Amino acid sequence: MYRFDSRFLRQFDSVTRQFTETGEFFYHLAVHTRLGKVPRLDSMAKIKVAKESSDTPRQHRISITYDKASRSFVPSPAELTVNRKDTVQWHKPGNDGHGYYVAVMDAKGKKIFTSQSLHNNAVFTHFFSHPGDYRYRNILSDSHQRPVIRVYQVDPSKADWPKLSTTPVLIRFSDGKFTPDDVRVPEGGTVIWLIEGSEPVAIQLDCYDLKKIDPDMIPRPPRGKKGCKPDTEDDGCKG
Repeated sequence: MYRFDSRFLRQFDSVTRQFTETGEFFYHLAVHTRLGKVPRLDSMAKIKVAKESSDTPRQHRISITYDKASRSFVPSPAELTVNRKDTVQWHKPGNDGHGYYVAVMDAKGKKIFTSQSLHNNAVFTHFFSHPGDYRYRNILSDSHQRPVIRVYQVDPSKADWPKLSTTPVLIRFSDGKFTPDDVRVPEGGTVIWLIEGSEPVAIQLDCYDLKKIDPDMIPRPPRGKKGCKPDTEDDGCKG
């Protein structure tokens, strides 16, 4: 069963936040079902925002791993220094452990960002690995909009197919609507939801229509006899 939920981050999800104010910010990672367990600030991972403002804002990545011994999520790096206007992305490259959420607080313990409820300057991304039609919604609103993402299988015979999968598709959320609400994405592509405005957003896929993969369209290396390079000109190596 293929599902995604921006409140419950898994291997192919990530969330990003832009930091525009200086100071020290603390965050913790927890399993979705344990929302009430908030550790002390001095035991949390830390992000320090310097006074310098980036002329060209950078994106910093925090990799999340699951430690089976302690049954907790471990960020790397645990301490990070960025400039104003830089963004920080949290992602989990492996599929071990449960889904998790991110909660960021200032030095006084006031919550300023959580992946449970995305607001302005927040970004949610998801990697689509299988062709099909995916419908999603903002479960924190009563909107009847049912946008769709149509993931198609890429034809590897086309010279530009690697570029197609590395160019993300951008969807904006503003004034209670996703725009555009109907997009096409190649398999292996990434969709980016940019949250504009203060309305809370939790993106959840609640139905799907997966398509059968055409085996003739799966990229494979050229064939060659054992011990011969696929591109050899030796007649004895030709199949």
